[in-house]
Amino acid sequence: MDKAGRHARRFQEWTSELPNDVQATFDLMTNEAVASTGRRFLAAGLSYCLTQLDLIPDHEKAGAVDDAFVLRVAYGLAAEHAAKAGTRESSLIARMTNEEDEIRQFIGDALFAKLRRYVVELADKEVRGRTTDHILSDAKARADLKRELEQSMKKVRPPIATSDEEAEQIEVAVKSYLKMKLGG
Repeated sequence: MDKAGRHARRFQEWTSELPNDVQATFDLMTNEAVASTGRRFLAAGLSYCLTQLDLIPDHEKAGAVDDAFVLRVAYGLAAEHAAKAGTRESSLIARMTNEEDEIRQFIGDALFAKLRRYVVELADKEVRGRTTDHILSDAKARADLKRELEQSMKKVRPPIATSDEEAEQIEVAVKSYLKMKLGG
């Protein structure tokens, strides 16, 4: 059995590192070593970080956890298209996909499958007037995305739990939102 609150502590780590992960993802999204399909998933994950109607409302204590989840799932999808990635990029992809496995363990296979399908569908959605294809093909769209992400990441607040009880509450909230929004 998992130690109480173990996942919530990981969520805190992931959201604390979210600005760095977003920057690394932006860099990888523009790297030709990742096939265009993989770059579309990365662009979709980045765009999701800017959407107003996300899986967990940003005003909630765990409001940035879904951004960290979506980014990791996007990496899992992109990994299938990154055979030409270099050592540094492959290391990043490996870390993020390993963390994607932690998400699967936390929410279970059925809900994870719904989350993965949700992320796949994000690659075809427009966010703030930009599609993933527009982001990948237009330097101005990429520059705007980068600027907006930098501004947004300044507002990220990790879900800090000072007790096992608070950590468990965060975990329950995350699962509840995902089940409600994804139909779990």
